[in-house]
Amino acid sequence: MTTTAANKKTLALYAETSAHKAKVIESKKIISSALKSLPRKKWYVAFSGGKDSTVLFSLVREHYSQIPGLWGDDEFYLPETFRYINRVRASGAKIKQIKNETVHTDWFTANTGCNAGAAYKKYSGSFTGLRAQENSYRRKFLRKYGTLHNSKKGWLCNPLAWWKTIDIWAYIHSRKIDYNSAYDRLSEIGVDFEHQRIGPYATEKALGYGQMAILKKGWPDEYQRFIKKFPQAGAYI
Repeated sequence: MTTTAANKKTLALYAETSAHKAKVIESKKIISSALKSLPRKKWYVAFSGGKDSTVLFSLVREHYSQIPGLWGDDEFYLPETFRYINRVRASGAKIKQIKNETVHTDWFTANTGCNAGAAYKKYSGSFTGLRAQENSYRRKFLRKYGTLHNSKKGWLCNPLAWWKTIDIWAYIHSRKIDYNSAYDRLSEIGVDFEHQRIGPYATEKALGYGQMAILKKGWPDEYQRFIKKFPQAGAYI
């Protein structure tokens, strides 16, 4: 979201509403319940460097400051993301970089040959920033399974399930939390804050939202580096 004085004032006012405060309180209760379901050292936070995981990590660390954030590095990411993650580490938080081997389209595979699964095996529960507002699939998933459930792959906790985008930014700005400056760049090039995303370039959803065009406009050097390795990406401009 843009950081103009007008927007900051709007977010500050919204942060004081009973609706926002109720969501924060409920999220903290969900986190507390999750941590009681397993030994604390068995949990991690799925950390992308995006706005949702930024808020999530802050909330969870209020309960358990030693919880690690696991960053799934898909090889290609915005330069601001790595700088932001280094700042989070410098603040004393634990961020572990996991080299993911992921296939997002039929032509894109990141970090081939690595074994990311092994890094997750010692954990039995994950906190994720899943929000129902983002798409219909997530709404259906959250309505079916709720904010905390024990799946075949372990416990899954979604404390931000019913937060809106304005709740995320209100929490960040009202508490003066450091965030990924790539969002400011997205605002500068005209991407509305409901469609701003920080994450892997080549998911089907990202490509559908015009991620390649956004990358080319906002980060032309990164775009050239990406299409040099994956020429097929140029078809999405």
